[in-house]
Amino acid sequence: MNFRNVIQLLFYADKWNIGFINQSATDLIKSRELNKISWLEEESIGFSADPFILVANDTTYIYYEYMSFWHGRGRIYQVKNFDFATRKEVKGLPGKFHFSYPYIFSDNSETYCIPETAEANEVSLYTIKIGDTSWFKKKRVILSGVPYVDSSVVKFNGKYWLFTSVKDISDRFYIFYADSLDEEFFPHYLNPICCSPQFARAAGQLFPDQGILYRPTQNPISGYGGSIVISKITMLTERAFSSEVFMEILPEKPYKSGIHNISFAHNLIVVDGKKKVYSTLMLPKKLVREFKTFMAKFSIRHKYKLTTGFITK
Repeated sequence: MNFRNVIQLLFYADKWNIGFINQSATDLIKSRELNKISWLEEESIGFSADPFILVANDTTYIYYEYMSFWHGRGRIYQVKNFDFATRKEVKGLPGKFHFSYPYIFSDNSETYCIPETAEANEVSLYTIKIGDTSWFKKKRVILSGVPYVDSSVVKFNGKYWLFTSVKDISDRFYIFYADSLDEEFFPHYLNPICCSPQFARAAGQLFPDQGILYRPTQNPISGYGGSIVISKITMLTERAFSSEVFMEILPEKPYKSGIHNISFAHNLIVVDGKKKVYSTLMLPKKLVREFKTFMAKFSIRHKYKLTTGFITK
């Protein structure tokens, strides 16, 4: 490792922010490029990523992951009309887990959220009231027993399709399907669907246009969150799946280090962007965070030893 890499490791950190674009999904598909991104004024501490947008009663809401660098665990927040001064933390989610990727969608006049809960080894469906951060009610557990990440649901051709992947596995993804949100989700015949890393992990909202379903995924080839690949799904049944690359969205200055989530509402698009930030305080911050992580793991192991008399590997 050279000197520059050491400095990057010790004193730099990723800084994610949210931006919005006055553009529709249809126009994006037609032009194959984003219009100008307007970035929100950054929050001074921590970062904001994984934005999902809703518009209700002439108010724009964004649900997103906020993570303080000191805390090290993501929480779900809501912001109104692109102003971080309005941000509020969502209540009703267990405090002990890391939460991210609050996938928002509406169905039959209800609005739902599937936040990433890989630490809980489950994919859970929550009902929400738009704008009310105190109303996140767990409706059901869709999948359990596996650390699924970035789970995304869409209703298409009369069925509900859930696309997901597994934490730290970058060469495959999974599809599940159901006739309704209240019924069992069955695994796709081809699960797991093997693929290149740029097609495994979701990068935001599945969206139809002109009868065609599009799927955004994270492209990690140039680094985590390097770009978004949007694929056109050419076949989707209970026993068959195929897709082809349609376009790629690259990061833009000043957040030129990454882009890894996209969401749509009416004539608006939201994305996130990453840049590297330098601070002389970064090293002690990283040391404190690593110490907290170590102590949390030690506490769990010590508690297990006290209650059982032994520790399993």
